[in-house]
Amino acid sequence: MSEEKPITKSFLEQKIHEKAVEHWKDDVRRAFSSFTNPLFDKLIIAGDLRKKLDTGTHATLQSELSGDYSYNEQEAFLRCICSNYDETKERTIKEYEQRNTDMILNSLSSLGDYLYDHRRF
Repeated sequence: MSEEKPITKSFLEQKIHEKAVEHWKDDVRRAFSSFTNPLFDKLIIAGDLRKKLDTGTHATLQSELSGDYSYNEQEAFLRCICSNYDETKERTIKEYEQRNTDMILNSLSSLGDYLYDHRRF
């Protein structure tokens, strides 16, 4: 029988971070299925690839890059073509962490409202 760990601040922070990183990885995976993905609004792409994206040859690029690539391969590719990949990744993960934290705090606030409601039912 497994023993449940108590929910501590560090445990909660770690889980929030893990979920934010997973969300980022999902964004990267989805980006490879569509170059019109909002992730590309955040990334700075230079060179010939930028020209191809600007001229609307998304379908050609999609066929060239489609395949069963691992997240690490996708990340390496984006890191090569995007001058701000690491900064965007870090900033976006922090945004996701903040969003998750706000969601948890809102849930706790609702629980507090229930616990401190003195009406009788």
